[in-house]
Amino acid sequence: MRWSAWLSKRRHRLLLILGFYGLLCLLPLLIGQPHLSVYALLPVFLVPPVAYLGYLLAWHEFHR
Repeated sequence: MRWSAWLSKRRHRLLLILGFYGLLCLLPLLIGQPHLSVYALLPVFLVPPVAYLGYLLAWHEFHR
């Protein structure tokens, strides 16, 4: 499969970007600075639950 055809799908582009971000965040771990890696990965783990909570609060506000 050609790269241009593979990258034409949105999920493949997203997977590539997230993989690159993960490698970039794990780079300090290889250097010996594990705390920087944890801080860099926090948005990946914290943003989805906060966004879901915002969605639930907005949904409850308009559907009561």
